[in-house]
Amino acid sequence: MEALVLLLIIAVIPAAIASNKGRNFFAWYVYGILLWIVALIHALVLKPDMRAMDERRLATGEMRKCPHCAELVKQEATVCRYCQRSLTPLLPSAPRPDPDPAPTFLDSRAVKRREQKGREIPPAPPLE
Repeated sequence: MEALVLLLIIAVIPAAIASNKGRNFFAWYVYGILLWIVALIHALVLKPDMRAMDERRLATGEMRKCPHCAELVKQEATVCRYCQRSLTPLLPSAPRPDPDPAPTFLDSRAVKRREQKGREIPPAPPLE
């Protein structure tokens, strides 16, 4: 029983290696359960699936395609590193602070504790 539990745990190793190389985690997990040492060696010598990795980067929003040469560049890029043409940044600039933020000087639990003990709550300092 302990051997089965150990096998279920160590089968994650080849699956994680293959997943980082763009392969299906679940398929490699099953492969790791059935033939652990073979799956581990196979996952280590496996070449990365660049197409799957590129699709993952596009889906997560980490990268985008250059409209001129179709190579992947970072979202924040203003110049394509491959064709040297200018790009319009897709990410908005830094968020502006709220002009009238709600004051949060005391935690609500602290207010309740002070009220229960009968202490007076000091007024909030003035906003600048």
